[in-house]
Amino acid sequence: MRQTLGAVILATLLTACALPALACSCAHYSSARDQLRAVDVLFIGHAVRTERDWFNRNLIYTTFVVEESLKGDVGRRVRLEQNDRTTCAVQTFETGARTIVLANRDGQRLQIGGCTFPSFTEAEYRAARRPLYQ
Repeated sequence: MRQTLGAVILATLLTACALPALACSCAHYSSARDQLRAVDVLFIGHAVRTERDWFNRNLIYTTFVVEESLKGDVGRRVRLEQNDRTTCAVQTFETGARTIVLANRDGQRLQIGGCTFPSFTEAEYRAARRPLYQ
């Protein structure tokens, strides 16, 4: 009885002190064209390095060698930033693997997040961009 009362009190305290959950909701893109319109940059590249910021441990930087830019101006080498505290899901990149990257600009920085995961194939993105630029 005593253990049960203790468990009830503990459960009540934990429930009362619980912080609200951060809801993750991203637009569901019905087409590659819709997702392409929602981002500032789309490129094909190879990750060469991923590291955490020494001062702000929530920031993760991934450096890419760009093979081809399909939307937006990027250099031959870019550094992407993501914040694992404000992002629903952290994107991980295999070093050396050919990857489709979608990102948004914040001033000079390129940022990725849970809502910039590629949802379509490279061929679908290529087909979607043609009418945008003709």
